Amino acid sequence: MRQVLHIFKKDVRCFRYEILVILAMTALFAFLGAHSQPAVTQYSRGVDELNVLYHLFLPLGWWYLIAAVIHEEALPGHQQFWLTRPYARTSLLGAKLLFIVAFVNLPVLLADCVIISTQGFPASSYLPNLLCRQILFSGLWLLPLVALATVTNKLRQFFTALLTTAVLYFILLYAFGMGTLFYWGRAAWIANSLFILILGTAALVILPLQYAKRRTTLGWGIAICAVVLAMIVPALLPPAAVYGFQLALSKSSTEQSSVHIVLDGTRERTRTSMTDTVRGAAEIDVPLEVTGVPKGAELLSDYVGVTMESADGHRWQDVGRTMLYRTKGLYWLKVHVRDAVFEQQKNNPVTLRTITYLTLLGDRKSSRLEAQAKSATVPGLGLCSALVTRQRDWSIICRSPFRDSSLFALDSFLGSESSDDTLSLPQGGSYSPYLAESGISPLVATFQGSMTVTDPSLKAVNISTEAALGHFRCDFEIHDIHLADHLVQ
Repeated sequence: MRQVLHIFKKDVRCFRYEILVILAMTALFAFLGAHSQPAVTQYSRGVDELNVLYHLFLPLGWWYLIAAVIHEEALPGHQQFWLTRPYARTSLLGAKLLFIVAFVNLPVLLADCVIISTQGFPASSYLPNLLCRQILFSGLWLLPLVALATVTNKLRQFFTALLTTAVLYFILLYAFGMGTLFYWGRAAWIANSLFILILGTAALVILPLQYAKRRTTLGWGIAICAVVLAMIVPALLPPAAVYGFQLALSKSSTEQSSVHIVLDGTRERTRTSMTDTVRGAAEIDVPLEVTGVPKGAELLSDYVGVTMESADGHRWQDVGRTMLYRTKGLYWLKVHVRDAVFEQQKNNPVTLRTITYLTLLGDRKSSRLEAQAKSATVPGLGLCSALVTRQRDWSIICRSPFRDSSLFALDSFLGSESSDDTLSLPQGGSYSPYLAESGISPLVATFQGSMTVTDPSLKAVNISTEAALGHFRCDFEIHDIHLADHLVQ
């Protein structure tokens, strides 16, 4: 321990100016987070936009300090002067980790406390959340970068590898539809956990390997494989498998036999109020008759996969976002069929077979939110604010510390508490079992919305929330349906 403290004190003296800069940057992070909203909308103030932009630059400061202190006793190569010193490798590793904890983890922990306390959430009430956030923060934002620093010996090499990784991540994010680590809604926590687990495990293998044997080539191989796997494996997880895993973990599942879904052949063809255009695909809305749903509850479709089969046995998969939704108290199945397939089969009888994972929502509660008033507490959702412009544009945003709420907020939150006469698409909601998420800020936007209200007398809104009562799978089939009869014009 004496040698650990000796190396630690030497690093503090060597990097005292860099430490002061990082502490100042973290203090600014605390100030901006304490005085801004956690999300940017068209009604955001300048401090809100600056806060979000600052989150892109702050990690660069952390990573610079980490790389600099690791490179002070660089591990790759055989010509370093420090190799002649009587350093125990475990003491060297311990000193570097102590340095990172002291000047990155602890300042961020204090900044988190300042941010949530100023925003109206006493830090003393969220000690388990603070601990969980530090674990996720270290596993995603720090530990993999420490491992990268041990296989590089110059800052240029470190940041070149980091930039290459970032470019690869954004290519997969935008070109191949890979999920983002900043979204933890529904079952997204499963893919995010896998991403963090792969990188964190690789880092825990590389660190002792490098400090014990300085096997840099092997370390690079592990790092490259880990990055590729962390980016590809979560992106390739089939949604049905993700929600199947979520269902298996659920302690309060709903029996499938209680809910039945069939085609509603009595409903007249009508133009629905929900459109979701997909380029190169026809949009089909099929009326459904749903029975067995408890009174006062509704169904939320987590995942619906549709296979269309013609009379001669040919099969096609749906494209775009398939969903089961409710409007005006009636349920619909929205399917997108490629234009070429639709033109070929539109007047022929086809069969739709689904794989459907649903969540039962209920226990609806409503909270009144006065316009232009101070933030009001919506139980389970967080602190919510309503801003109204002279043009009667309403902007609603709710925030909560550390994680998204497990509650769902109704998109039709204006006016009546009942959604039977309006489009009901619950927003938000997370099934994550964790007490925190992996974002830079400890403050999370749990719900946000904006709309124009023509009624000048409206001075308040109702935000309705619903809880997930259970998850279940309820596959169903629709036989001999003509696609042209249900085309959304």
